[in-house]
Amino acid sequence: EPLFRSLRCKAVSREINFSSSEEMKKFRLEQRVIFKGKGLEEWAFDFGFVIPGSTNTREIGRAV
Repeated sequence: EPLFRSLRCKAVSREINFSSSEEMKKFRLEQRVIFKGKGLEEWAFDFGFVIPGSTNTREIGRAV
């Protein structure tokens, strides 16, 4: 991940927070970061079952 190395950081993280009015089963959110046509990173957030009317948070971190 050259972008983060140029920033001189040891780790990066992503956090997602959302509310759902409906039940969701096997919910998965994928994020792809593309800069100038080149894929820089991919993150996957697996929530599984989401309770209706709930607020949910997930954080993923990784060393670079």
